[in-house]
Amino acid sequence: MIRNETGHMGRIGARLGRLFPERQLVVRTNGRLRYVRVSRAAQVGVLALLLGAAGGVAFTAHLFQELDRQVAARDTQIANTRLAYQTLLEDVSDFQQRHAAINADLEKNHQAMMALSQENAELQESLQTVESRLKSTEEERAAIIANRETLKDQLSQIEDRMSGLASKNYSLRGNLSSVETNLQAALDERNRAKLAGQRLERRIAELQARFDKLAEAERDTLARLAERTDAQSAIMESAIQMTGLDLEALLASDDLPTSGAGGPFIAASLTDEGPGGEYTASLADLDAKITRGEALHALMERLPLSAPLTAYHVTSNFGKRRDPVNKKWAMHYGLDMGSTPKAVIHATAPGVVTQAGWKGRYGRFVEIDHGSGITTRYGHMRKIFVKKGQKVGFQDKIGLVGNSGRSTGAHLHYEIQYQGKPFDPAKFLAAGRHVFKG
Repeated sequence: MIRNETGHMGRIGARLGRLFPERQLVVRTNGRLRYVRVSRAAQVGVLALLLGAAGGVAFTAHLFQELDRQVAARDTQIANTRLAYQTLLEDVSDFQQRHAAINADLEKNHQAMMALSQENAELQESLQTVESRLKSTEEERAAIIANRETLKDQLSQIEDRMSGLASKNYSLRGNLSSVETNLQAALDERNRAKLAGQRLERRIAELQARFDKLAEAERDTLARLAERTDAQSAIMESAIQMTGLDLEALLASDDLPTSGAGGPFIAASLTDEGPGGEYTASLADLDAKITRGEALHALMERLPLSAPLTAYHVTSNFGKRRDPVNKKWAMHYGLDMGSTPKAVIHATAPGVVTQAGWKGRYGRFVEIDHGSGITTRYGHMRKIFVKKGQKVGFQDKIGLVGNSGRSTGAHLHYEIQYQGKPFDPAKFLAAGRHVFKG
């Protein structure tokens, strides 16, 4: 069991060794070279820090979505309460209209009773007149009696109508009492709904205050992350521009690794006007910056920014020069680096060996493809340690300094090409010093 665990740990260590090889940074100060070793633990720590930051951003986005969902639920409750309150107001308005109609009926009945009373008074007066006239003549008496009976009948009808109006008045008063009771109940319900709405508004205000505090903290966090990402990306972009390469063309290269992503599609409920819209935009901006930073980092890993020799002096620069053999003017598409014979030559970036062997005037020659159209070439070697098709890592030993081919002494002819076009290696070395210094 112990052997299995030991073997398992050994395989993990070997895998970490391949993914995070120990690196050396060359720092040149006042003509003196220093080497700074970047340990595997430091590289793993940086990767863990980036993964932790990405996890924190994802957790923050989830927290924003949960808070927005709770606020939306509260808004729905408030809308329902307001709808119930509006319904109660409409009921109250209806009750008030019915009350006004009943009052209008009572007023009409009162006017009718007043008219009947006036008519009764007039009839009484007429009756008195008729009785006085009956005293004068017998003939008139009979007529008066007849008229009086008629008037009595009319008076009886009037009394019956007044009795009916009184009964209707009592009924209307009962209806009015019922309406007033219902109106009071509606007002009580409205007051309870208003109180519940006030409590909900206070709760929403508390949640909004908590959300504002959290939002302020998250804004600061996102701003710091964005600032750090921009600073790191600026250093890498500056270094790539120093080499003379086309940065955007390199980033558009098909063989650069991209960040993996996937999962089911769920439409976002946040908008720019919503409480989480600002943070959604900030997260999207930060994600774009991190994605660009990852692409720049992947590109930096395959750029040859270090020297192939640990100790050297430049014997011939890139560009126009007098040929060291025939002394005629010619173009020199590399950098001649003088060093001690048999000095170890290192690969300046990880890649795949595309040529390894004798190549005419280059003598013993090695070419390494680093991807994205970038290749490095090493000539006049004494001995070659690699073969065609072999994968090499940064600072792997690929051969020894020699004097093979068309050469006047022990040195390394070092070239850098992009899409088949030569570039000045000195600019790449300067960019590397810029990166390691930054």
